[in-house]
Amino acid sequence: MLHDSGDSILMIHGLCCAGEMWAAPATKFRARGWRVETPTIHSQLRLRSAPPRDLGRLTLGDYVDEMEAAARRIHSEGGRWPAVFGHSLGGLIAQKLAERGVARAVVLMAPFGPEGTARGTSMSTLLTFANLFVTRKAASRGFKIWRTGFQWGMWHRLPRSRHAALHASTRYCSGRVLRDAARPELDPQRVARVDEKQIAVPVLTIGASRDRTIPVTVHRAVGEKYRTTGSEYREYEEHAHWILDEPGSDRVVDDIARWLDAKVK
Repeated sequence: MLHDSGDSILMIHGLCCAGEMWAAPATKFRARGWRVETPTIHSQLRLRSAPPRDLGRLTLGDYVDEMEAAARRIHSEGGRWPAVFGHSLGGLIAQKLAERGVARAVVLMAPFGPEGTARGTSMSTLLTFANLFVTRKAASRGFKIWRTGFQWGMWHRLPRSRHAALHASTRYCSGRVLRDAARPELDPQRVARVDEKQIAVPVLTIGASRDRTIPVTVHRAVGEKYRTTGSEYREYEEHAHWILDEPGSDRVVDDIARWLDAKVK
């Protein structure tokens, strides 16, 4: 199904990542006629090295607000809300955009769970974020997941030949943002709380059975949260956290494209 110029997708990256992580799926959806945007959240502060001190002041609410502004701009330019894709922490941001009514449909890939869903802290999750736990005042400064965390926790289903280029594209993130998402009770705004009753658009949650960063039990809990809205959960046994661009991910992207064509008319 080919789409006209008013059909847009806003793809939201995860923690310590940038918009270029979406290159492979974005190319496939553009070939189907979609206008695709893959912004890097707060790119002026989230640098690849030597981040400014102000980075640590950014909150989860700041990340969500910037992506909401992007969705509103897309709507003003094309007359329709975008379909919103979110990976990992971007999946939580995508849920907030749906709650705020600025999405046409939502696709959540290996998503971070909102407040009230099963979260779970596995040993593999702890290893992925191990450097954060030994960083002094991590919640008030910029941080980047250590290279072993990326390689072991996120890219273990990828050829090692890809790791260096991927790591070179990673960026620092605000420690406050991760705290707001993981410990919502410490966030005065409670941004990580999502009211599913306010979501009136279809939601597709994609789970990855081999995810070491966010346990698949979390993906399932997110899918269950939106089950009563008539949305759908699909799980892929051979995939891990980088499900958007692993060997075999073309099938996942094709499945998403067919689902989106059926839901977005």
